[in-house]
Amino acid sequence: MTEVVAKMMSLWPEIALGVGAVLCLMLGLWPSAQVRRQTVWLAGASIIVAGVLAYMKGISPRFASPDATVGFGLTMTLFIKVATAVIGFLLLLVAAQLPDSHPQIAAADLPSGGITPSKTDPAIIFRGEFFAFFLLSLAGVMLVAEADDLVWLFLALELVSLPTYVMVAISRSKSVAQEAAVKYFFLGALAVAIFLYGFTLIYGATGVTRFADIRQFASMYPPR
Repeated sequence: MTEVVAKMMSLWPEIALGVGAVLCLMLGLWPSAQVRRQTVWLAGASIIVAGVLAYMKGISPRFASPDATVGFGLTMTLFIKVATAVIGFLLLLVAAQLPDSHPQIAAADLPSGGITPSKTDPAIIFRGEFFAFFLLSLAGVMLVAEADDLVWLFLALELVSLPTYVMVAISRSKSVAQEAAVKYFFLGALAVAIFLYGFTLIYGATGVTRFADIRQFASMYPPR
């Protein structure tokens, strides 16, 4: 089994969440409101599948790892993935009850000028993109746990943060949500700049980006 194939096999939970996010986007645009209401169930099923895949990989002898286990016979990476799936499912149960994830048409939400939105508008009846971005953010958390390279870690962190900007600002009719999204965006941009500065310092000192190579380089120069 080559390194690329082995790495792809370890990303099945993230692939399941990515596929679920795409399906949630498609389902959120369905003409039938009854079908759009199933988006939350699809998101929940995607999280369960991702958690099961992570756990099955952890207990499978085919993917046995010499790394020390931290609980339930799982390595730290797989334990974080399973914990992410469990916590994500619980958060989904809470998010499914939020009016912002599936708002109803209200007089205050109607646009000015006497224009009445269509009752079949998925952006008004049910926001499937909310759950799609939620799944993408969870996939980013799992990719952070799987990261073994500085570039991979940076991209995974961006996949965690960028969807959350949209989820914060999804209540477009609320000025508080818009203000929070703008503040969150600038704070995230500052954090990204600090991360990149630190990554460039590490790469400039070591000339490598893989964590194993960085650890090997650091072992050659023990602290005095």
